[in-house]
Amino acid sequence: MKKFKLTPNIRRVGGRKLYRIVALKDFDTIEKGDLGGWVEKESNLSQSDNAWISDSALVFDNAKILNDARVIKNARVYGNARVCDNALVYGSAKVYGGARVYDNSQVFSEAKIFGSAVIYGNARVYNNAQVFGKALVFGEAEIFDKAKIYGAARIHGHALVFDNARVYGGARVYGDAHICGNARVCRAVNVRDITKISGKAQVDKKPLINITGFGWLVTITDNHIVIGCRIKTISEWKKLSDAWVKKHYPENLGWWKKHKGLIFTIADGR
Repeated sequence: MKKFKLTPNIRRVGGRKLYRIVALKDFDTIEKGDLGGWVEKESNLSQSDNAWISDSALVFDNAKILNDARVIKNARVYGNARVCDNALVYGSAKVYGGARVYDNSQVFSEAKIFGSAVIYGNARVYNNAQVFGKALVFGEAEIFDKAKIYGAARIHGHALVFDNARVYGGARVYGDAHICGNARVCRAVNVRDITKISGKAQVDKKPLINITGFGWLVTITDNHIVIGCRIKTISEWKKLSDAWVKKHYPENLGWWKKHKGLIFTIADGR
C-alpha cells in the first residue's frame, strides 16, 4: 500500500506545478490524513520507509527523498539531489544540483548544498554556509555562518569552519581544526588537530612545496609551514629557538636542528 498520494492542491514554482501530499496510512510519527509538503511528482518521495516532506517544503525536478530522511519547514530540494538515510534538511535550506545529503547529517537555516557536494556522517551545515563543487563534509564537522567549502575540499573529524572562511581546492581540514575569520585555505593543504587559522590568513596562493624524507611531511605555503600536524606562519617557526624546542619537545630537538635550515631556505626562496 502506498503511504501518500498527491492532492489536487497545486502550487506553481518557476513554471513547475507542485502538488501537496497527504499520508494514506500511519507510519513513524505521521498519521493517516496528515498533509505534507509539496512535490512535482510521486517519484520525488519514496513510497516505502519513513521518508517524509512536510510543512511548506518543496521537492521537485528529479530530486528524491529516501529511507528515513525528512525535508521540512521551508526547505527546497531539487535538480538531481538526493536526501536519504536519516538526514534532515530544514529551515530555508536548499539542496540542489547533484548534491547528496545522507547518514545522520543535517542541513538547515539558509545553508546551500549544490554541485556534486556530499554531506554525510553526523556533519552539520547551517546559517548561510555553502558547500559546493565536489566538496565533502563528514564526520562530526560543522560548517556555519557565511563559510564556503568548495572545489575538492574535505572537512571531517570535529573540524569547524565558520565566519567568512573559505576552504577550497584540494584542501583537507580535520581533527579539531578551526578555520575562521576571513581565512582562506586552499590547494593541497592539510590542517588538522587543534590548529586554528583565523583573521586574514591565506594558505595558499602559489603551488605548495611538499618535502618528504624528513620523517614528517613538511609543507610550505606562501605564509605558512606545516610540519607533521602543526601549522605556523613562517615567521612564527623562525622565532622558535633551540632552547624552546628542547624545553617543550626534547625528543624532537635533533630533528629540528638538522632540518630547520634547509626548510627555511626553501621557504625564503618561494
